[in-house]
Amino acid sequence: MSSNKIKIMVTAAFFVALDIIVARYLGFEFPSPMGPIKFDFQMVVAALCGYALGPIWGSLTLVTSDLLGVMLNSGTLGMFFGFTLSAMMRGLLFGFLLHNKQIKPLRIILSITLVFIPVDLFLNTVWLSILIGTPYFPLLISRIIPKMILMIIEIAVVLCLPKLFSIVKLRKQ
Repeated sequence: MSSNKIKIMVTAAFFVALDIIVARYLGFEFPSPMGPIKFDFQMVVAALCGYALGPIWGSLTLVTSDLLGVMLNSGTLGMFFGFTLSAMMRGLLFGFLLHNKQIKPLRIILSITLVFIPVDLFLNTVWLSILIGTPYFPLLISRIIPKMILMIIEIAVVLCLPKLFSIVKLRKQ
């Protein structure tokens, strides 16, 4: 096995661990009148993963993270694969939007928006609608404002962390 493949696999394993820790153990919910807003900053890890690994490895890494995270939380693989598909889409999109690109504030804002709205707002609402048996559009309406607030906060966090992208860039070389 070439040293480049080993480096990619080690980097992917790092992002799997980081994603599980951030999403499953460092997240918290903030109550709001429109329903709880979950803050886990998984989007930051997904953006860094896509930037570092590209679309294919980024999506494989986030799928692995989702599957392992479910096993750690529930002890089984009794899960809903819609959210795994969302994780794959997140890695794929961030990989296409950020990998081998110069990181500028506008690119970060656009990439998070282009991932967050279709995947985290629309697609995850479909999965929740199926899981809890609630009609899609009322659920979507109730999630728009809390999700937009979360998207703005996540954009602000990623914009405050350009050093992380430069560290990841140095490690890629």
